Amino acid sequence: MEVIRKKLQTFKADLENAIEKAEQSDKQLKEHKARADQAESEVSSLNRRIQLLEDELERSEERLKVSSQKLEEASQMADEDERVRKMFEHRKSTDEDRIEALESSLRETKTSSLRTPIVNTMKWRES
Repeated sequence: MEVIRKKLQTFKADLENAIEKAEQSDKQLKEHKARADQAESEVSSLNRRIQLLEDELERSEERLKVSSQKLEEASQMADEDERVRKMFEHRKSTDEDRIEALESSLRETKTSSLRTPIVNTMKWRES
């Protein structure tokens, strides 16, 4: 009978140890599950952040493309304006030269026309 009691106490101790180990394992399982849930939540949050950053990158690249096109158009317009400015500058220079030549010709014509009556008058008096 004593042997049975010792065996029964051993079984009770083993049962208590097994229950304690099971409770510890259950506690560890819950902790691991909580950490896994937290990690999954963090991964989900990071994936959402990545998606938002990719969307923002896409919008930024589109704005860059539009800005680059506008810059190219503005550059072409500036080049055309510079070409037109040089053309008008050349035309102005040519016109100024022409004006100087015409003014000189006008002065000569005026001087010549003022002398012609005097010469004619002198010729008339001499005759």
